Amino acid sequence: MWSNTDLDWLHINYPDLERREDGVIEGRLSFQMLHINGRHLIKPSSTEVAAHVVNGIYLCDTYQIKITWYEGAHYPQVIECSSKILKVAKRFGIKPIDVHLYPNGTFCLASWQDLIKRFENSFSLEIFFYEYLIPFLFSQTYFSIHKKWPWGELNHGCWGLLEWLSRQKKFDQKDIRRTAFWAAQNAGPELTRKLFLTRCRDHKPCPCGSRRKTRECHPDITTAISLIRGAISRGAFSIDNLI
Repeated sequence: MWSNTDLDWLHINYPDLERREDGVIEGRLSFQMLHINGRHLIKPSSTEVAAHVVNGIYLCDTYQIKITWYEGAHYPQVIECSSKILKVAKRFGIKPIDVHLYPNGTFCLASWQDLIKRFENSFSLEIFFYEYLIPFLFSQTYFSIHKKWPWGELNHGCWGLLEWLSRQKKFDQKDIRRTAFWAAQNAGPELTRKLFLTRCRDHKPCPCGSRRKTRECHPDITTAISLIRGAISRGAFSIDNLI
């Protein structure tokens, strides 16, 4: 749960957001963010904006949000209270999941592995805002204007989980195990066996069933599948453990 330090930081930096009750923060979040060379600059100075506005993306916007931290969770969940994001999805004729909203309306801020890894040992509301929540809202505002995302996105379901692991420069056995388990929960028993008992090759049909070659369909899953197959071969866990 957030600490007094977290709440003090929130009061100073985002006074329109208030703690309503235990585990709940609600109100208006106004942000300013500059995205430049893969970096997020929150509350950039006028000098920074002027220096990078040509090559970067600067946006400011406001969202009504509710942040809820359920007992036992590693990090809080966030929903948008005014249906602003849902209205964008409706305007573009796409599903809520395509604007990164789960069926219950909560934000898909990042992959589960990423969030749990980041906050497994300690939680910081400032990090949660600056590394996840505000970049997520920034991307939503950008999408509402341009109908495309400002940076690369992960796919939905098990494919996005596998892509996350494949793209990590540093990972450990816990990352492999978590990815395998959550991918299996999303894929189901039949697809899990197909994924992790058969070698995935770039030039072979993609395991998603599209009939396209893997390198043309889901190119960022092969490394993750190889890592998981290696862990299974070493006896770190078994297919039966996953399904």
